[in-house]
Amino acid sequence: MYMSPGRRAVPPPDKSPRRKPDDLTAECSIIRKGTGSRRHFSNGAFTLEKLQGTASFSELRPALVTILPGASSEDIEIYVGEKWFYVLEGKLEVHVNGTPHLLSEGDSMYLEYTAAHTWRNAHNGKTRALVISSPSSLSIDTDPAYPGLDK
Repeated sequence: MYMSPGRRAVPPPDKSPRRKPDDLTAECSIIRKGTGSRRHFSNGAFTLEKLQGTASFSELRPALVTILPGASSEDIEIYVGEKWFYVLEGKLEVHVNGTPHLLSEGDSMYLEYTAAHTWRNAHNGKTRALVISSPSSLSIDTDPAYPGLDK
């Protein structure tokens, strides 16, 4: 037990066994602006920048998504999994089980594990969103050999 800042005894942080043996000393993974590996899709209309760095053992898959006007996920295979969106710029229309929801800058959305969804840029400029999924929701996000990867 240790004392939290509020002087309350709490159990020590969980030392999760999910770490790979070669990552035992890694406590964090820092990804500097613009240095995440990038993948381009639909002739560049959709870019996914992976933000997990060396933390590939994590069940969370954070990504910065940039979507040009008119681009959508309809031609991208989406797996069912938990997902959280936060719109940084523009407007994102997310269809959840067939119902459209319009997200604007500063809006966020959490999707349950079973929610079928697609999305599209609903803005005449580019839309940028932080997307965190668990497990990884795009088949291309889990395949390191997928063409289109820029480093």
